[in-house]
Amino acid sequence: MIPAKEYRDGLPGECHAAYDELLGRAVRTRRLDFVESTAESHVTASARMLDDAEVLFAVWAPLITTTRVPARASLAMAAAR
Repeated sequence: MIPAKEYRDGLPGECHAAYDELLGRAVRTRRLDFVESTAESHVTASARMLDDAEVLFAVWAPLITTTRVPARASLAMAAAR
């Protein structure tokens, strides 16, 4: 799930190669219609992933996350579903 067309641009430059490699390995991707990578696009992406998930395993690594949405918000959405 790619939250916005400009998502990659918002990542630190040193993360671009890893992102490109992961994207290249993906069997299937979904890109939302948002242009800018904002809190709204990230929340919407999280909600869509939760809607599509049959099983959810949550791993939280707060020191290495690049998300702009607090993990607490994503976990709250998951619990509500």
